[in-house]
Amino acid sequence: MIRINLLRNQFGSTVGIRPAPSHLDLDFDSQESFAVQGRSRKPLWIALAAGVVVAAGVGAWFALDPMGEETVPPASAHTSTPLPVAKDSAKSVVAPDSTPKPAAVALSKEDSAKLAAQAKKAREDSLKLAKASAAEQKLALEKARKDSIASAKARIADSIAQAKASAAERKLAMEKARKDSIAAAKEAAVREKAAAAQRRQDSLAAVRERAQREKQAAADAAAAKSRAASVTASVPAVRAPAVVAPPLAGGVVNLVLTEAKSAAGKSIVASRFEDLIPTGRIAYQRFAFEQILNKLRQVTPGNGIGFSRVRVLSPGVLVLEGEAQSAAVLADLARGLTAQSLLDTSSSLSSDGRFLLTARLPFSASAVASASLSQDFSKDLQKGLDLASSQGIDFSRPGSARTSDTRPFRRAAWKLSGTGSWEGVSRWMGTLAASGSALGFTALELTAGPDGKIKIAATAIAYGK
Repeated sequence: MIRINLLRNQFGSTVGIRPAPSHLDLDFDSQESFAVQGRSRKPLWIALAAGVVVAAGVGAWFALDPMGEETVPPASAHTSTPLPVAKDSAKSVVAPDSTPKPAAVALSKEDSAKLAAQAKKAREDSLKLAKASAAEQKLALEKARKDSIASAKARIADSIAQAKASAAERKLAMEKARKDSIAAAKEAAVREKAAAAQRRQDSLAAVRERAQREKQAAADAAAAKSRAASVTASVPAVRAPAVVAPPLAGGVVNLVLTEAKSAAGKSIVASRFEDLIPTGRIAYQRFAFEQILNKLRQVTPGNGIGFSRVRVLSPGVLVLEGEAQSAAVLADLARGLTAQSLLDTSSSLSSDGRFLLTARLPFSASAVASASLSQDFSKDLQKGLDLASSQGIDFSRPGSARTSDTRPFRRAAWKLSGTGSWEGVSRWMGTLAASGSALGFTALELTAGPDGKIKIAATAIAYGK
């Protein structure tokens, strides 16, 4: 029976769906017929052990089953109904021997024991492999985690280092830009200072050169006059001059005419400022303004009085505004001005100490002189401003000149404003007169300003053809 079942299981039908096993089949397979999938073989070995146990139970049942009428399983899958064997036909039909053989039973038990041992060993191997695989997976996961943490730390460290490097680079760039800007500003200031100094030097050189040319022209004109006079004296009166004097150098005629006008003006004793020619008025205004500033500085008391505004008007009027501690201090100032020939002094003092004082410098015919005529108003104004800059006076850029015709000359006027010192303004007036400048003034105002400086406002004029 066992052999038939084994043969049927091995060489049975090849139909895709296997029939349901009978309770008489020893249904077991070898180890090689199981498909092992995945890393763990534990389910495989458990199924194999279960099959071995079932086979052992079936074999034991057959060994202990009593003799009797049995139903023989069909040899083919097509005839599954068992055929009964009648007792009456025992004499004519020989019944097969249903008693299990001891050799087959022993072989079945030995095979079952071997399969059980193999199943146990396979289960133990599977458990070992599963434990080893779990340990390997744990180690791999731990290593992957550590590698990930190390990589993340490395990336963070790299980003921090890059951020620090970028910040350091930006700081260095900003520091370099700041140093470059400071160096550029210093260099520009040095260049501007050198250019201003060069302009002042050029202006002074031009003034000296012009004065030299004028002096040389005057000498040439005098020599030409003397030569012409000698030639005229040597020729008889009844005859025309036989020798004609050579032509004069350029500009000599204008210079001679100017000197002639100046000589004619000096020959007339002027008793009033209004009697002077325009160039004489400019020269006298500069003289009077310089004298008033110097005398006011000499007679001002050291304590007890302060000026808020000082105005000097043409031809020699002084107007003072300020504060005095007492009427006695103001009287001392008025007496000092009178002693310096500033006559017609009148003053007023309010209850809060504010005063207003007016004085006048009398006209002096001995101080009459003549200034030069301007050939170019803009150039003469720039020269005058350069002289002021050399005395520490900073004027803002003036506007365009206002010109008018005062026959036989043209008159130009400018409004000047800037800052400086009392001494600088006084020296500036003297420098203009010494350099032969054509620039004069009709009004000068000094006002107290910030940082100990004086605000300066002036109306400058010049005459030209």
